Amino acid sequence: HWLRRYKSKHRDLRIRLQLHEENAEYITKDKKNILRGLMWKNFVHIKIETNKDIRRDEFRFIRSKTGKDITNEMSLDKDGSIT
Repeated sequence: HWLRRYKSKHRDLRIRLQLHEENAEYITKDKKNILRGLMWKNFVHIKIETNKDIRRDEFRFIRSKTGKDITNEMSLDKDGSIT
């Protein structure tokens, strides 16, 4: 699970998830409980932000501490390849 790998690699418990405006609204309003459960299960705080430059099928993860884009750092595969 990429979220656990991120947390163990960076020892950082706060990240920001930038989404298209419609997707951000959907998650924060309709899927609030799922997001809360994901944060609780992984002991990580995820702040949802809107970004007008992002298409609906895109997302970006940002380190809250540094503001660095970590989307490509944290792949979904264990072997390090980006899917």
